[in-house]
Amino acid sequence: MPRIEINPTKRSTLSLGGIALLPLLLRLPFRSQTLHNWDSVNFALGLLDFNVVKHRPHPPGYILYIELGKVLNSILGDPNISLV
Repeated sequence: MPRIEINPTKRSTLSLGGIALLPLLLRLPFRSQTLHNWDSVNFALGLLDFNVVKHRPHPPGYILYIELGKVLNSILGDPNISLV
C-alpha cells in the first residue's frame, strides 16, 4: 500500500487549523443561553448603542470586541451568541 506524504508546510497548516478549531468545538456546547449579569447586558447594549459615557459597555469600551460583535450580530441576530 503506498504511503501518502504530506509536505511540512501543509502539515503545519493543518495542525494550526486543528488547534484553532478545537477551542471552538469545545466552547459551543457549553455557551451561555442568557445574559447573566449587568456586565454582559452592558456589552449587549453596546452592540445596539455604543456609548462609553452611558456604560454601554463600561470604560474603556473594548471597541474592537464590540465592532466584531456587531458584525457577527448582523449575521446571527442574537447579541448573546455574537459576543460568546
